[in-house]
Amino acid sequence: MKLTPQGKRRVSTRSDQNYSPLFSLQNDINSLFDDWFNVDLYRTGNEVKQAFVPAVDLLHDEESYQIKAELPGLKEDDIELFIEDGYMVIKGERKDEQRQEKDNYIVHESNYGSFYRSFPLPKDVDLEKDSKATLKDGLLTVQLQKLADEKPKREQIKIKSS
Repeated sequence: MKLTPQGKRRVSTRSDQNYSPLFSLQNDINSLFDDWFNVDLYRTGNEVKQAFVPAVDLLHDEESYQIKAELPGLKEDDIELFIEDGYMVIKGERKDEQRQEKDNYIVHESNYGSFYRSFPLPKDVDLEKDSKATLKDGLLTVQLQKLADEKPKREQIKIKSS
């Protein structure tokens, strides 16, 4: 920390930080940890790309659970959907499109690769009933029925006076 002649702490500016060896070291360490802990990133040449991980929404109502997964560009044959050991699993692969040199990309941000998503099933999912899955416009929707709500029956008993 540098002190000004008045004895107050000097506020660093961005231009000061560019020349600071400690700031450079901090950036290098941050990058190392970012690369180490972010397993969804991989390097291709000088680019860092993020692997394809479909966004998923989980919803429920009184009768069923719904899982919605965004899978743009994928077809039924590209996706595996199953229930195993109390988990619903969505897995597949989004293949990289064949790029031609003549395409002259300026920026190519499309993500691709294999993916695997799993979700623990709540205890009230009825595995005996047929589950439904549809794929429309890149949105996979899975509907799982809930067990019938077993409310205790209440039967009124009439009381007669004697």
